Amino acid sequence: MRYAFFIAKRYLFSQKRRSIVHIISLVSLLGVVIGTAALVVVLSVFNGLENLVLGYMNSFKPDLEISVAKGKTFDETTFPLADIQQMEGVEAVAREVDDIALATHENRQHIITLIGVDENYIRVSRLDTTLVQGEFRLSQGTFSYIVAGIGVASILNIGIPSFEPVVLYYPRRSTKNLNNPANAFAKKNISVAGITQIHPEYDSRVVFAPLDMVRELMEYEHELTKVCVKIDPNASAEEVQTQIQQRLGNSFVVKNRYQQQESIYKMMKSEKLVIYLILTLILAVAMFNIITTLMMLVAEKRADMHILSQMGADKVFIKRIFFLQGIIITAVGGLVGIAVGVVVCLLQKYLHLVVMNPMAIDELRYYPVDIHLTDILLVAAIVALMGLIASSIRKRI
Repeated sequence: MRYAFFIAKRYLFSQKRRSIVHIISLVSLLGVVIGTAALVVVLSVFNGLENLVLGYMNSFKPDLEISVAKGKTFDETTFPLADIQQMEGVEAVAREVDDIALATHENRQHIITLIGVDENYIRVSRLDTTLVQGEFRLSQGTFSYIVAGIGVASILNIGIPSFEPVVLYYPRRSTKNLNNPANAFAKKNISVAGITQIHPEYDSRVVFAPLDMVRELMEYEHELTKVCVKIDPNASAEEVQTQIQQRLGNSFVVKNRYQQQESIYKMMKSEKLVIYLILTLILAVAMFNIITTLMMLVAEKRADMHILSQMGADKVFIKRIFFLQGIIITAVGGLVGIAVGVVVCLLQKYLHLVVMNPMAIDELRYYPVDIHLTDILLVAAIVALMGLIASSIRKRI
């Protein structure tokens, strides 16, 4: 094995003779390096984007969200809100009412998701950390305010300070005669106190408002659509979720943060898997260039093989030389590719080489990266497996 490895290494790295086969071998090595580095970089960028998106969404999503199992609303007066507040591990509880509404401002209109929340909502959601303009203020004395997503603010041309109020419309539940459209909708004039930036999907439709004002607009008295719960950091989230679910029974559904955004989690994992498979296929093409390289090397080194045969080397020894050369190309290309990919990711992380959106805030301006050891090991395993297969195929030809 040692002599076969020595000969295989000389065929690849010898400086005395530069034949076309030697150049093709180096090109195959370069292909493995580029394919491996691309896998590391792309997977790390997806990790960064996933952390960024979920981090922003988790900044306003509560630890637990309680909703009715059937229907849309439930009566607050019959809901055991006080019991949940007093449970061990529960730090804060907030009430919420939300529905689709129409918002207009300066002759512009937009369909929004109007979310009415009480004064405890800021404690369970940390929504104030997502503000880009103004402040998270929903009421001051007798005045009410809204906080809009940056997408809504852009569509409706809302700025801070806003001198012209936003008008909110919602269909009247008590109106059955729609001959007069003006009477078919309840409306509220309200000023904007702040603008948040969470995620484009939410920023383009979410508006937060005081709970009592939204109830009045929607002609609700004691109805709620959700109850949000913040869990004590020292408590077990799973145990608190189970405890609340047992207290409420099957009439309500208690969701943790993952369950609240399960579709987004699955979508991002699916996108990452698809990109991984595509890049793996490209890497496989580069890997199978090793087969062509080894075939050309066999043709060029026939004289050497004849000399080795005359010296007593059998066919197994000769085949092992070319098998090991394929392994060397794979190993060197894989290690160098992983190193290059990690260096590129670190440069992007600390020097911000590639811009994602020059107009965004700092956290969204550059492509985020997050290197996971599991991804590195997965890439190394795939490279090793493909290299082994490619070298073995040539060994049997």
